Amino acid sequence: MKTPLFNRSPRPILEPNDRLPWATGATFNPGVWYDADTVHMLFRAIPKGYAPISGSSTGSSDPVPGYENYISYIGYATGSDGVNFTVREEPLIRPDMDFDRFGAEDPRISKIDDIYLITYTALCSPAFTVPLGERIALATTSEFKTVEKHGVIGPPVPDKDAVIFPRRIGGRIAMLHRISPDIQIVYFDDLEDLFNPSGSMWRSHLEFLDEHVLMRPQAEWEAKKVRGSCPKEAAIGAFSPFSQ
Repeated sequence: MKTPLFNRSPRPILEPNDRLPWATGATFNPGVWYDADTVHMLFRAIPKGYAPISGSSTGSSDPVPGYENYISYIGYATGSDGVNFTVREEPLIRPDMDFDRFGAEDPRISKIDDIYLITYTALCSPAFTVPLGERIALATTSEFKTVEKHGVIGPPVPDKDAVIFPRRIGGRIAMLHRISPDIQIVYFDDLEDLFNPSGSMWRSHLEFLDEHVLMRPQAEWEAKKVRGSCPKEAAIGAFSPFSQ
């Protein structure tokens, strides 16, 4: 019988916080990285005040056509047991660039060459309103105090749920991403290629997209789409307990 790495808890490990203006409405969809004795958690947070756009419907299971004042931030929290976390008062990633000014969403963390690679969904238009508004963005950090944004690294189509493998494969960097409804894989030669992918690379990828599909929806409950989760690596210092 396997022994769990962390204890389970019947209460939420993160909740909206009225002391943090950017996290008063909701906290959810985290990505995590475990470094020896510290769990680094990045999470999506939304301030209070968002509401369905006038005339939209909430009577179905699908998202409403759009929300007013629905802009996500990415917060940072640390812990050691996978249950108790301390949240930093300032967000790690703010929606402050043209490509993510309507939201920085759903972070995922990997680590290569002592650099933490943070993929996230960047919205350049209001959530749920314009399909082209959802793109893959990348930020990097070495200490979770400051980040460098590398902008949109994904193709010029609606794309999200990107996660980078936590080790090289055949010397290259691999990334899962989701052009709905499937999950695809793409390879980059090195970090510079990841930070600044060429337009020709993405054109070729899109032209033969079906060849890069790793997973397709099959069961009825996943018919709409499937997506990647947090990376998991067996080596010490690169393990995500929440991806199990």
